[in-house]
Parts: sequence; C-alpha cells; structure tokens
Amino acid sequence: MKKRDIFLLAVSCVIIAVMFSLSSGYWNVLPDRIPSNFGITGEVRSYGSKAFIFLLPAIGIFLLGSTLPFYFYPQGINLPVKLTFEEREQMKDILGPYLLVIMAYAMALFLYIQWGSIQVAVGEREGIGFGFYIVFMSLFIISTVRATKKVKQRAAELRRTASED
Repeated sequence: MKKRDIFLLAVSCVIIAVMFSLSSGYWNVLPDRIPSNFGITGEVRSYGSKAFIFLLPAIGIFLLGSTLPFYFYPQGINLPVKLTFEEREQMKDILGPYLLVIMAYAMALFLYIQWGSIQVAVGEREGIGFGFYIVFMSLFIISTVRATKKVKQRAAELRRTASED
C-alpha cells in the first residue's frame, strides 16, 4: 500500500472510531427514540430506538471490511469500461485508491448523519440540512469521473502497447 492509501484507510478507521465514541459518549443523554431516517432535504422522516445510534458505525465497519479485499483484487470491481482480467490487474494503482477515497467519503457522510441525528435527538437542531449531501454527491461524482477517465486512458495505452507487440 502506498502512503496515500494508508492515509485514506486510516481516515476511514478514525472516522469509525469517532462515530463509536460519539455513540458511547451521548448514550446517556439521548432520549429513548432518536431520528432514524432523514429525507433528502434533511428533515426527520422517522424515529427509532436509541440503539440505532450504533448502526452507522457498524455499517461503516461492514462496508470497509467488505470493500478492502477489492483494493488488493480489483478484478472484482464492476466498471463502466470493458476490461480484460489482465487489464484490471494492471489498474490496481487507479482502482484501489479510488475505493479508499469513496470509503472515506462514505464514512464522512455517515459521521455527518450520525452527528446530525444526535443534534436532532437532543433538541439542538430540527434536521440535518441539505448542503452536505450536495458536497458529498459532488465529490463522489468528480472522483468517479476522474477514475473512469484514468481507467479508459490506461486501457487505451495497454491496448495500444499490446497491438504494437
């Protein structure tokens, strides 16, 4: 793993640890029912048990654990570009870091939602807002487009090199 990749993985792990710390730290302050679902504009759509506060960190661990093998074996990643098994193998330096970036974004979104849930539950806010979703989706789309362009360029280079041989 490159230093940047280790940093991205560490960021995701730290965010998960912060989410568990928030859940534990606010447990005694939270009411029995907390927001469990927010609409696209950030308004509360439903409430659930306060144990729900541990759901997002648990999902974060599950997602990170189930995604990490694809960092090392990018052949299993479904791409919008047709590539051979060998071409996917040669794209580890693009696909692996892309997965870690997306995971860091997802963990940041989970942290934001969890913090918003806590703030709404203790009565400090009425919703979680809409702005962060825009930022998150923008970063996600930009990262995906950039990675797809890199993959297409690398595939063209690999095919050009293969046809010259």
